[in-house]
Amino acid sequence: MYNKLKLKKMKKLLFSVVAVFGMAILFSFSKGKVKLSIKEKIENQSSVTVYYDMQPIVHNPKKSAAGKMCSKFNETGIFPLYYEASGSLMIDLFVKGLGMKSDKFIGGNISQVPIKTFSDKSMLDFSKGGRNVGDLVILITYSGEYKARKGTSKDPDINLNNLIITVNMSVIEVMSGGRTKTIKQRTVASVVSDMIESKECADFQFFTTNFSLESDKFKNKFKSAYEKQIAKIVASIQKEHEKKLKKRNKG
Repeated sequence: MYNKLKLKKMKKLLFSVVAVFGMAILFSFSKGKVKLSIKEKIENQSSVTVYYDMQPIVHNPKKSAAGKMCSKFNETGIFPLYYEASGSLMIDLFVKGLGMKSDKFIGGNISQVPIKTFSDKSMLDFSKGGRNVGDLVILITYSGEYKARKGTSKDPDINLNNLIITVNMSVIEVMSGGRTKTIKQRTVASVVSDMIESKECADFQFFTTNFSLESDKFKNKFKSAYEKQIAKIVASIQKEHEKKLKKRNKG
């Protein structure tokens, strides 16, 4: 009788040990690998490459309420050197805001990034170039439009013309299987010129003459926009970092 009771107790104890051990394994699997914040990923990487994609400024005519539209011209504009040089100033603000060293970030040559195609879409393949899974790259993309809309409520034959430039910053992570994932993206600057009317559909010369990216007014609007947005990007990354640390410390 005593031996049977002893055996029962031992079985219960063994069952408890196995249950606790099983729960521990289950918890460890559910918890998985520690998820790092974007800031930690940057800190852990020896260097982060920054690419600047200066896309051409294209004509983008729009239809009026009556369905009229100017013909699209094929000439394209380019960004002056001031705007490309501003990219390094953006990164400086980004680095200082996160409290990191500037030599952490190095410039890359966008023309050397391979292109991969999915169906009818092409995209830059940042998984190449000796990068490992988890590595980050930063892409700053410049684009612009010569916008033209035909017709107003008062005069259906008048043309409204302006210039819009947009700069986006993307933080891209290399994933397994040669994939990449954009883990942070934000418009760094979106600057719109004043509207100028024309009786005829404006041609390329009209736009380049009347909408100068070299003007102090446009440059100042651009600088003010990216300084404000970089501060917001930094604040967002810091917030995500603090949230992950808090959650990690609780766990």
